[in-house]
Amino acid sequence: MKRLLSILALLSLLTPALMAQYPHFREWGFYGTASYTMMTSFTSYKIGHPTVTLNGVQLTGGFQIRRQTCVELGVAFLAHNRNTFTQVPITIGLRTHYLDRRITPFTELYVGYAIPLKKTGPTTNEATTMKVNTMGVTAGLNIGARYTVTRRFCLNLYVGWNLYMNNYYTIYDANKLPIAEGSWLAHNFRFGLGAMF
Repeated sequence: MKRLLSILALLSLLTPALMAQYPHFREWGFYGTASYTMMTSFTSYKIGHPTVTLNGVQLTGGFQIRRQTCVELGVAFLAHNRNTFTQVPITIGLRTHYLDRRITPFTELYVGYAIPLKKTGPTTNEATTMKVNTMGVTAGLNIGARYTVTRRFCLNLYVGWNLYMNNYYTIYDANKLPIAEGSWLAHNFRFGLGAMF
């Protein structure tokens, strides 16, 4: 027990010194991020899927105006969990860091447009197919934490809310005849894990 108390006392003395010596990520200039990202819808698309999950990667180029504030241009590649469609969202955003610490909370506010790539795929009934005609505007807010490893490398973890608007699809039967069409406003939960360099 005495040994444990001694170790805890030593750690309590060393922690402020260690935290004071952490490296600052660069204070201004260009940087990049690479992240795994996943989105799961809160709303049904009314095509037989109770939810839709997209997985993929996001690459962002940003400029750090000062230590706390950054502007970003991002592109992602996201694929549907049932291989129904894939899309490439292109976004612009504002990123803000709130503490001058090794670990700092941050927010990202972004808006852009999602371009569909693979537009067709199976629905729940294999005899029918869906075609995504347009994807439309996307916007969202991420809340996360950044851990600084060196002046030029950090780790990022975030969760957020994402919105897709003005999406339009058509469902075709086995004879390629349209049997249903519609549009949706999709609210999504978003998760991301990646690096900043």
